[in-house]
Amino acid sequence: MEENLDMSNLTAIINEVFEIDILSKSTKRYVANGRKVFTKLMMRKGYNMSDIARFLEKDHTTVIFYRDDVDSLLKYTPNVLNKYLIVKDRFLKVEGKIMMSLTERKLQASIDELNIEIERLLLENIRLRGQPTNWQRLNKIMDTLNLRTPEGEEDSMLRKINQMLNTKDE
Repeated sequence: MEENLDMSNLTAIINEVFEIDILSKSTKRYVANGRKVFTKLMMRKGYNMSDIARFLEKDHTTVIFYRDDVDSLLKYTPNVLNKYLIVKDRFLKVEGKIMMSLTERKLQASIDELNIEIERLLLENIRLRGQPTNWQRLNKIMDTLNLRTPEGEEDSMLRKINQMLNTKDE
């Protein structure tokens, strides 16, 4: 089912961009070019030559030819390269939308959980806003210690504070 969906989506895009029908029986070069682009993108997506041949109603050796010829076609034919890039971009966008729809519920659940967490944090922020932080409480003491402690004497000052508070060094 997924195979047919991928192939059908890509077929519709190629038919529109190249203004052809790649499933027709035509042997015209511009139709074959569309089939080569189809083969390249399907193989890149992981489909094998038999699947592609079956979908295009072609022999697998024809698909091998498409695979082997497409890179030189793109290298030496700028208008086909431009169309290939348009097809590739559209196909990847369609593929992304399909994947998004499959995970939409999971993503929505994550968004809901994050919104609940944001609300909790906002309420916690409001509650804590009125209370002084430890830094605010001890700011004057820190300023005094900073002014009166010569550089390099921090350990000595810590011992004095611990003696004053009647605690042991940690």
